[in-house]
Amino acid sequence: MSSAVSLKDKHDVSQIFLTYLAFGGDADKASMALDLDVAVVRDLARAENWDKKVAQNAQIREGEANDVQIQINRAINYVQSHRLRSVIDATLLHLTRDGVESMIDKLTVVGREGQRELKIKAITDLVKAAESVQMMTQRALGDTAGEREPSKGKDGSQTALRVMEAMNAADDHGLNSVDVVRKELALSKKQLAERI
Repeated sequence: MSSAVSLKDKHDVSQIFLTYLAFGGDADKASMALDLDVAVVRDLARAENWDKKVAQNAQIREGEANDVQIQINRAINYVQSHRLRSVIDATLLHLTRDGVESMIDKLTVVGREGQRELKIKAITDLVKAAESVQMMTQRALGDTAGEREPSKGKDGSQTALRVMEAMNAADDHGLNSVDVVRKELALSKKQLAERI
């Protein structure tokens, strides 16, 4: 096994690279910020050709330094938000893949006196987490209500109604509502593309 592979197994390489990039390719500063041996940072930088990436990043920078930092932060935040969204999606799939009864079983606990209680705190926490991730991705993309330009002829409530209709139809027919929503949204995109 190469030393680069073993370094990747032992460290969060993405975090090390982002710190290295933030310090403009200075391995000493990055290692101090991360509390790592400078040799680890240098070895990863060499193995992954980070100096070339740092140089490319320097060429991309145009305009105010603050604007560049905002763009970098938004990109990093979007990636992290997307990873969190994947965790939420996996959790939802785990809860719902075996049907409603199985989900209820997973959320039911037995009390001291043997009574069964449905605990929905996990669901409310999941909803809050999903809402937080949605807000994080909107902020990362500059798509919050305050930043968004008014759209002409587009009505978000129509999309919400279509999603709700699809989910209700799925429940009525014993289908996976996530699959139905995905198909509906794909159809909407196709119809929109045909109109353009």
